[in-house]
Amino acid sequence: MSGEPVNQELRIGRLERDVRRMRVAAVGGLGLGAAVALSAYGGQTHQVVRAEVVELLGAGGVRQATLSADSSGFILILLDASGRPAGSLRLTAEPWLSVETGRGHEVAGLGFPKVRNLRE
Repeated sequence: MSGEPVNQELRIGRLERDVRRMRVAAVGGLGLGAAVALSAYGGQTHQVVRAEVVELLGAGGVRQATLSADSSGFILILLDASGRPAGSLRLTAEPWLSVETGRGHEVAGLGFPKVRNLRE
């Protein structure tokens, strides 16, 4: 009978170690599951932005350019400090690059079918 308490102490010690290992495994499993769930949730970002018109703003919130597209192609319009067109790039079936005055008059152009130089 004197050997029986020693066996119980060994059994209890072994059970306590097993419970500690199970706790570590459970916490690790929960952490791993949470990491997988968060990475799956974070991975669902949209990498495409869709809009009819995109406006590029300067530091003060002033529009500096607009980009738009339609069935014929796309147009990039550069604006001066007062918000009036200063230049444009049109990529359509007949591509065209122009430099404009603040009043919207074209001063120079380059593109299809030939180069043009205009004067005011």
